Order: sequence, then structure tokens, then C-alpha cells
Amino acid sequence: MCETLAVDGMIRFRYAAWAASRAVRGFKSKVGLKVLKTCPGLVAVAGSIDKLPHPDDFDKQHADWRSTIIGESRESGAEVTAGVAAKLINVYLKTLCLALWSDDNPINTELKSKLGRVHPPVDRILLTKLRDSESNNDRRNDWTRLRDLGWTRFTDAQYEDAIKLIDARLAVDGDSGKRWRIEKHWSPGNDE
Repeated sequence: MCETLAVDGMIRFRYAAWAASRAVRGFKSKVGLKVLKTCPGLVAVAGSIDKLPHPDDFDKQHADWRSTIIGESRESGAEVTAGVAAKLINVYLKTLCLALWSDDNPINTELKSKLGRVHPPVDRILLTKLRDSESNNDRRNDWTRLRDLGWTRFTDAQYEDAIKLIDARLAVDGDSGKRWRIEKHWSPGNDE
């Protein structure tokens, strides 16, 4: 798959895959590169941000990518959960989105919509901050449950619960359709 990328796309792919692998503690960069290469849609984004899935298809595509990464990781001898696969995908995409988007590259409405569906990297820091800032007791309990479970142990259903909670929080905050906005609650350096 990577062989079809131009040199610039290959450089972006390698860097984003490395950054994503490093964000998942204990995950080998070599394994991250290998498993991300098995997802053609993810590789294509390194060549052009326009290759992100349609907003209506993003969550389904994300689930498919998680499944592929989990399967490929097992073949490499690594046990990867849905939470770990999701963080690998999310940091990879975030890195590419930041690398490919600039003020010199105006974003059209369709691309804004696609970018708004990209999942944020979910980790203990974000889950704790969201729990601490939640005024709704039921949702606060949900954030606590997910935080205490630990993102590295998330099943697909638990990960999707986290994304649904993020979407609900964004709706309350008036930021529906802009998942990246949830990261206003994330602050590096506060990892407990």
C-alpha cells in the first residue's frame, strides 16, 4: 500500500505511524508501522487529507480499522485491545490532519465535516478531565466507569460508549460535529 504514496506521503505516513506508536506506551514502532500499513484507507490519508471517509461512514470505517489492527497485531505477537487500536488510529490521524492542514490550504465545507468526525485520542487524562467537568451525575458516573476500566482494556463496545459520551458532551457544549473540540479538556503533563 505505501508503495503507491509519493515521497511526501510516505514521509508523513512514517512520522504519523511512529508518533501514534509512541503515544501507546509499550507499543513497538515497528509493529505500529506494520499494522497501520494493512489499512489502505489510513495509508491513503497520508497522501491527502481528502481521503478521510465521508462523515456518515467514519465511525463504521473506524471500527473496521480497529478490527484489522487487532487481527494484524495478533499475527505479530502483540495483544491489542480496541482501546489501544483506537488510540493508534486517532493519534495517527490527528498527526496527519495537523501536518496537512494549514491556513495556506483552505478547507471546504466537506473537508471540515470529515475532520469533525475524526475521533480524539482517548486516554486517562481526557476521561478524568471530562469526569471532573461533568455536571450530569449519570454521565459523570459513565466517565468514572470508563476511566476506571482503563482505555487500554476497552472492548469495541466500551470504546464506542466513550465516543457516544464525547458526542453527547459536545452537543451540550454547542460543539456538535467537531470532535476535536473535546480536546480542550485534555492537558498533557497531567497524566496521573
